[in-house]
Amino acid sequence: MTVGDEELLSIGDLARRSGLPVKLIRRWSDCGLLSPADRTRAGYRRYDARAVARLELARTLRELGLGLAAIREVVGSERGLSEVAATHADALDAQIRTLRLQRAVLRWVAAHHSTAEELAVISDLTRLSSAERAAMIHRFVAETVKGLDVPDYRDRLRAATPELPDDPTAEQVDAWIELTDLIQDPQLRTAMHRVASYADEHAPGPHEAAETAAVERVTEMWTQTVSRALADNISADSPDAERIVAEIVKIWLPTQTGIGEDCREARHRLLEQLEIAADARAERYRQLVCIIGGKPAPPSIAAAGRWLVVALRANPQPASKPTSTRASATARQRALNPVPPHRRRWYRVVFTANRKRHAVPSTSG
Repeated sequence: MTVGDEELLSIGDLARRSGLPVKLIRRWSDCGLLSPADRTRAGYRRYDARAVARLELARTLRELGLGLAAIREVVGSERGLSEVAATHADALDAQIRTLRLQRAVLRWVAAHHSTAEELAVISDLTRLSSAERAAMIHRFVAETVKGLDVPDYRDRLRAATPELPDDPTAEQVDAWIELTDLIQDPQLRTAMHRVASYADEHAPGPHEAAETAAVERVTEMWTQTVSRALADNISADSPDAERIVAEIVKIWLPTQTGIGEDCREARHRLLEQLEIAADARAERYRQLVCIIGGKPAPPSIAAAGRWLVVALRANPQPASKPTSTRASATARQRALNPVPPHRRRWYRVVFTANRKRHAVPSTSG
């Protein structure tokens, strides 16, 4: 059949030229994806040559995963091909992320021999969007610092909100699951609230970046100092620990206000800060955040903290300053001769008189 000078094609002709099944072409034609150019007297549909190009485009879009509605919009020129392709590419990205996450969850479940109930919970947790995961952490942070004037502490916690990657490793999935469980622990919230409350009481309000950096340097320095002591097998309650405590207090003092020298008050304050900050859950929280974010987890400082706490309790104040050489000599003399100096002459007199009184008479001429 021809219309004018143009030859019209039957559905069978389109099937042979496009390689698509007749049944599929008929269905696409019924839903308006492919409109016939004419019909025979018997009602059979006939298509022009442009229908072949539309079919090839539709087949390509179908193979790329586009739905029928999107294909119809492109083929019917209701939306440009580039616009539809970009939209579909975004949808595929989301689908790929979901599939990768599902793969990671399945591998985690297989490695941990999880039950069906655990699988359901884990799957729900990992299906959360990045916005939902961030909101979960932000709620935890808000509840932790509620009513406290600690903007720096709050901002640091928020800035450290972990972002589970599109293709997470088994370790990252494990860390995310552990983190979501950890932030439900009221003891973690209590520990972190205690740190925030101490900051609110002693150093409220915002702080300069240099102050925060100085505190971080001090933490690094004292942990290194204690690590060396641990490597040298120095006991925290031994006499050698006093020297190490004095060294640590010296580098810590510049970060404090209202106290300028090593004294009982200074050591008590340092001990108080260590005891408030020492919580295994809070340290694990920071490690998990790093793992999820693909950063190296900071080494644990729990052992160093315990050592320094014991050393501070064993040495609550600085050792006495060394006495002068003359004073030391006097002390040694007193140890050898406990008689007070003002009584020594009287003792010599009495001792001499008694010796003369009981002397044996001489037999010589």
